[in-house]
Amino acid sequence: MMVKDPFSEDIDSIKDVRQIILIAANGLIAEFGYEQITMNMMAKRAGIPVEQLAEHYPNKQQILNDLVGHHLHVREGIRAFTRTDPALSPLQSYLRELELLLVYMSKHRGTLQAYMENLSEIDPWIEDRIDLHRNQDVELLEKARDLKELPRVNATSLEAVLHGTFWGLLSDCFTKPGTTDFEAIPGVVSSRVLKPLLVFR
Repeated sequence: MMVKDPFSEDIDSIKDVRQIILIAANGLIAEFGYEQITMNMMAKRAGIPVEQLAEHYPNKQQILNDLVGHHLHVREGIRAFTRTDPALSPLQSYLRELELLLVYMSKHRGTLQAYMENLSEIDPWIEDRIDLHRNQDVELLEKARDLKELPRVNATSLEAVLHGTFWGLLSDCFTKPGTTDFEAIPGVVSSRVLKPLLVFR
């Protein structure tokens, strides 16, 4: 992938304690689920005393917030890659980003599920960052509309439908296993929302 996965590194090769903690936590969440892991488990996996862990992160929620922030950073790298590719039109760029994002997130389902199940506890800066991404998506859809890739639609409304469909399908992956394959989501979003619009372009 064009963006380095910050959670694929070997803990033994890393010097930054916070990064070690996040890699350990990300792995434990994947294995046991967010609700099942403890600060002691994370400290043991990171190879540090629990007191040292608490110096950096006083609770699990702060660890989850930082994990989500790191995953958003990877998403921003994917976005920069797709949106600067001269071979992709705005609409193609949007769909390619979704594909690459889901390939990445399929490797980190545990953290994604923890985020979705703990939205009320997530720090506001994360939602602010996601709102920024959504505004960028509106701008991209406006470009697609101006280039006649899309019909004359309200880009803000279209983004809201795309966003809702995308997150609804992700939620189904966790609450109704087997209904939607993770990596099939971009195609489902396209067929449900975009293809009907393109017929009337």
